[in-house]
Amino acid sequence: MWFNGTADHFLITDKIEKDTININTLFGSYDDPNSKIIPIKIHRGKQPYDLKYKTLLQAKLWATEKGEGAFWIDLNWDIALKIGMEYVGLPFSGQYGFINTKAYLPVSHMVSKSEDAVSCRECHNRNNSRLKNVPGVYIPATSYKKNINMAGTALMLLSLLGVLGHAALRIRASYKRKKLSI
Repeated sequence: MWFNGTADHFLITDKIEKDTININTLFGSYDDPNSKIIPIKIHRGKQPYDLKYKTLLQAKLWATEKGEGAFWIDLNWDIALKIGMEYVGLPFSGQYGFINTKAYLPVSHMVSKSEDAVSCRECHNRNNSRLKNVPGVYIPATSYKKNINMAGTALMLLSLLGVLGHAALRIRASYKRKKLSI
């Protein structure tokens, strides 16, 4: 996606107005001179939210011992959410649901080892390109544009003719010099 280095984040105190929340929004576009195309991962999940206050909820997730209200040990949302919201000092109605969320993570977060890197064809192909949804830019081999492809083919052929013609003239000039020097 296009990214210019700036982002926005959904805060725990922001009011929920949609059925899916973007945890973060990365800004940029093809007409922004500060933007670059960056690889991203989209992390989809569900987060607890307060049905009355329409805000995200903070759960206590971890503790060293069972019985401290941590979700990953005690597996009790009611207690984990109550303790988490008390910790951050925000109201909790006791009524909660789960809302769909998306977080956009630049690939610098969790980069693969070099042996797991993708090939050129992962991005540069017409059938299943990783870049197929990047708007406003022509990426070679991701789409077929008849005029661009014809112009590119014509330029390659003209370049080849130019190189061959230049080589022929150099060879001919070389023979002429040899004849003159004899």
